[in-house]
Amino acid sequence: MRLGRSFLGATVALSAVVWSYGCSSAETDTGGVGGSTSATSSTATGTATGTATNTATATSSTGSGMMPIECKQTYTSVPKGDCDLLQQDCPAGKVCVVADMGGKPSSNCVDDLGGLKDKGAPCSTNSECKGGMICVDGLCSPVCCPGTNEPCGGGTCDVNLTFDNNPAIYAMACSYLPICTLFAGECKSGTECHISDAGACLAVCDAPAATHVDEGGKCKYRNDCGESQFCNSNQPDDGVCRFFCDTTMPNAAEGKGGCPMGRTCKPAGGTGCTNLGICLPN
Repeated sequence: MRLGRSFLGATVALSAVVWSYGCSSAETDTGGVGGSTSATSSTATGTATGTATNTATATSSTGSGMMPIECKQTYTSVPKGDCDLLQQDCPAGKVCVVADMGGKPSSNCVDDLGGLKDKGAPCSTNSECKGGMICVDGLCSPVCCPGTNEPCGGGTCDVNLTFDNNPAIYAMACSYLPICTLFAGECKSGTECHISDAGACLAVCDAPAATHVDEGGKCKYRNDCGESQFCNSNQPDDGVCRFFCDTTMPNAAEGKGGCPMGRTCKPAGGTGCTNLGICLPN
């Protein structure tokens, strides 16, 4: 499966693994730059287990006896089988996952493999995680509600997991990525700093997507772009990687608060970041 994070209404692509077949996921960021949605995402590979239901409001009770999670946002488009991925409403000893039923993915109850790792715990396979959670970015993650971040427990519901190599079949999941500061070069080797929630000015360290492109290249997910960049879907762009910049640092190097040659730092509206700008063509 593929994972992707979205920024400003856009997504980041990553990869993950599912129970019985490969899938992909994309992570979606929250908030907006320039007052409209922008596409930013990252891609990775992996496996995921479980399916989600294509319902906007979930109110069923969970199999664990917990109170149901009320979600008024769409959190999955996976065809619903006999359970709900968000509610985990299977009988005792079963978990709700995306399963291959007759050649098509759907949410179904399967035997609990006995995983013991909780939300945000390091993992390499889905079977290590408990409660039908998926191993996302090497950490156990549940399917979640993007409007409330439930039941992430400190994570952010910004990962769009796609299944069966079909972007139209997805489920939202939590991310637990390290927080970083734009332009500071704080992320460990092999990861890059991208804004995840513009409204809160929250940036996280993402692994680059397999579809990594240079500034000015076409993109879909935030991690398609490089360090301190995002996938801008605002005019005049339509899915193009652009650097963020600091409007008070006109002489800084690109990626350090300044802009590449031929670009001008224009204030970015609709964010909670002080002095944040976007490097746009002159």
